[in-house]
Amino acid sequence: MSFGKIIKDLRKEANMTQEQLAEMLDISPQAISRWENGAAMPDISLLPMLSNIFGVTSDELLEINIEKNTRIIEEALSTAQQASHSGNFERAVEILQNAHRKYPRSYKIMERLANAIICVNSRKGIKDYSEVITLCENILENCTDSMIRYNALDLLGTAYGYEGKEEEMLKVAEQMPPFEFCREVFMLYHITKGEERLVQRQEYLSTLVTQLVETMSLISFHNGDDGKFIYSESDRIKILKQIVDIVDILYPECDYQYKAQYAEQACLLLINIYAKNNDEENTLYWIEKACDYIICFDTYDFEAEHTSPAFRGYSDGGWIPENGKNHSAEFLEYLSNSKFDVIRSHGLFKKVISRLKQIAVMP
Repeated sequence: MSFGKIIKDLRKEANMTQEQLAEMLDISPQAISRWENGAAMPDISLLPMLSNIFGVTSDELLEINIEKNTRIIEEALSTAQQASHSGNFERAVEILQNAHRKYPRSYKIMERLANAIICVNSRKGIKDYSEVITLCENILENCTDSMIRYNALDLLGTAYGYEGKEEEMLKVAEQMPPFEFCREVFMLYHITKGEERLVQRQEYLSTLVTQLVETMSLISFHNGDDGKFIYSESDRIKILKQIVDIVDILYPECDYQYKAQYAEQACLLLINIYAKNNDEENTLYWIEKACDYIICFDTYDFEAEHTSPAFRGYSDGGWIPENGKNHSAEFLEYLSNSKFDVIRSHGLFKKVISRLKQIAVMP
């Protein structure tokens, strides 16, 4: 970053005009403009005054410690990410807030902090996202990194959504590129190297699987203006079974890895429907199916590669546990509900409980 860009960013963060800064330094506004345009540099005698005005060191103005600062920033981001991946989002917020105070112009820190705050607030039902909105607006106004800007747009829209501000959320959504112009679609046809091209296409397909099954689930339970389901119960059952079929078709070798959760979620919804209708046979069937997917999810190696043809050699990575419990523990709690008392003595139900207890992890 040039000296002029640093001065310009600092001036904007201080809500100061070129004229105001010039007056404080007893020079002309034109001189400030030349600095910011890269046409000139200030006299060295002005550096201490600039440092005092903006609350930074002369070294920071001249970026003498840029490599050291970059290393410290990356270490803070890595530590915060580790906290997030263990489900400790509050610790991630604390780390990133401290880093933001020390490096207030790091857009990477701003973006990660906004995301961490959303993770905390959404889980606690907090409706105030003013800090997230401020961080994202700062990024969008000043940052030139496209990926950080796209993430900021997504986070800003999400914040407005959680605040219940649908009009503002939709305005943000209008600034996002439509599906057909996304990076994944473009790269699908433009990468020419063999192995790199395959990985790109597998990553795209993996993303499509997630979008497809989540959209199908949302469609099946869509409400009309009267608040009632648009689809009949029989149609909802068909769609949920299709979700399970899609996962099984794409992963015929049962190497579901992270995608097992989508079949699991469909199974849980089917269990609810059949249990409500006192259909013991189908309730038991889908409980066992859900157990299969849940155990796959809880026991797969995060670094393992898929073996099913379309995804062979590709890895989805890991997941973030909630409240220190894995899915097996959560399913055990779910099955303790009294609505399952009528089938609790059934041999298949007992077998499922036994399998889950061997895998369950509690805090």
